[in-house]
Amino acid sequence: MEQDDKKAIEKIMMRMTCQKDYECYKSGFRYFCKTRDTGIGDCLICLEDHVDECNFSSIVGKDTHCSCPLLYYISKRLEKEWNRLL
Repeated sequence: MEQDDKKAIEKIMMRMTCQKDYECYKSGFRYFCKTRDTGIGDCLICLEDHVDECNFSSIVGKDTHCSCPLLYYISKRLEKEWNRLL
């Protein structure tokens, strides 16, 4: 991960509160919620079973949307590295 991306991620983390204590970041992104891009704004579709454990998830119709700014940044800015981790 490039230094600029690391700094951007740290800024995002300073502006948010994560119920999971930033487990994805602290694990080097070995453990993170699986999501899929909606193609609409900064929203992702959450593919996890335990969405009630996350303050960034909300049910919209039959989908669970994820509004985690950290996961969104990773999915958009670091797409190649993100895909390598899947």
